[in-house]
Amino acid sequence: MPKPTLENVLDVQDPMLSDNFEMTFSSVPGGQDGANRKLTVQCKTAIKPGTTLTEVEVELFGHKVMHAAKREYSHDMSIEFVEDSNGSITAALEGWMEYARETATQHGKFKKEYAVNAVFLVFDQTGKTTMEYKIVNCWPSSVEDLSFDGSGGTALPASATFKFDHVERIR
Repeated sequence: MPKPTLENVLDVQDPMLSDNFEMTFSSVPGGQDGANRKLTVQCKTAIKPGTTLTEVEVELFGHKVMHAAKREYSHDMSIEFVEDSNGSITAALEGWMEYARETATQHGKFKKEYAVNAVFLVFDQTGKTTMEYKIVNCWPSSVEDLSFDGSGGTALPASATFKFDHVERIR
């Protein structure tokens, strides 16, 4: 195969940029008034969950072939975001966690009540959605510590990790 030329490189479309995405939950349970509400998080960083196909090895008469076996997901998705001055996102996530499993009693709801679908959108340079993933049966498994620093005046980064069952590509 010959070495690529400048023309080959110019044929490549605009690249996907790492800063064009958001995560939306259509119905977050555990709001202060007991009602579910929509939550859109403008993430600073996020990792789109991947998937792996495990393999089955078949060996017979000195020959070995590989077959696709089960499909697995990491079941973890972490995001980092800049919290607003009211702590709205952190409060929504903490309320959701309290709804799933109460602090005082350790009693909780059934998964069908606290697990919701999320949508992870990826945009192009014009803001048009180019990729859309549905994160199925998602719920927050951790809301990380908030680290305050009195010596600086920078935006406070916050992060959370979610568990989920699987991911479906919508487009």
